[in-house]
Amino acid sequence: MNVYIIIGIMLIALGTSLTYYGAYIKNSKENEKMAVEIKKEIQELKQEPPSEKKQKKLDELEKEFEEWGDKFFKDKDFIKKKLDKTKADQELKELELSREYRGFYSFSISVMKGIIDEYNKRTDKKIDYEFPDLPDNLFSEDISNYEAKISFKNNLFWKILISGGDNKEGVLPYLRIFIVDKETRFDFPKVLIIASFTSEDFTVNLEPPYSNFIKLEDSYSLEDYKKDLKYIFTKIMEYQFIEIEGRN
Repeated sequence: MNVYIIIGIMLIALGTSLTYYGAYIKNSKENEKMAVEIKKEIQELKQEPPSEKKQKKLDELEKEFEEWGDKFFKDKDFIKKKLDKTKADQELKELELSREYRGFYSFSISVMKGIIDEYNKRTDKKIDYEFPDLPDNLFSEDISNYEAKISFKNNLFWKILISGGDNKEGVLPYLRIFIVDKETRFDFPKVLIIASFTSEDFTVNLEPPYSNFIKLEDSYSLEDYKKDLKYIFTKIMEYQFIEIEGRN
């Protein structure tokens, strides 16, 4: 068989081994080191002229992959079960954390919706909003696609995103609000507020001019999170109402 065909087969086998068996090796650096060493050795072989020494190295590499194949297919069912269990344990942990802390996000949403509903009752300026349901798992890919919207005017709206959580690191998803104001300042999203939650407290970063309208603490205790979140969102929405009314 042509030596480069052999090399191609080995590279395919290498990719397969790192895809399937690599997931079972806890230390990812071990995978990277293995890939670098084997690819380097193959690259060196490609540059060498045909020889008995070259063929011997190729035979040794092929034997390594055969040994890997024997072990992998022997242990494949066990590896799959272990990976499935790890995934199930991880998902269960994420669901438990989501149930424990989703109140931060659902309450913030309910405050914004309640304030807008009351404002709409008392004025002729209709403000529309779209708040999708929160997914059960706040750490899943579904939460990365979560996007709510508040339309204050045709050219001004808020985008509300919830993402960035990592239960392995103990980081809960961020609640971010971006403002798009095409009429007077900018036609691209600009950060308005970022709320960061932990298992002990939460912090809020607010951009000007909104930060000039409300005094924020360095951090807030979880014990009174409803009172504090209601105050924060009420104040920034009051500013937004007054600001858009002043444009008329």
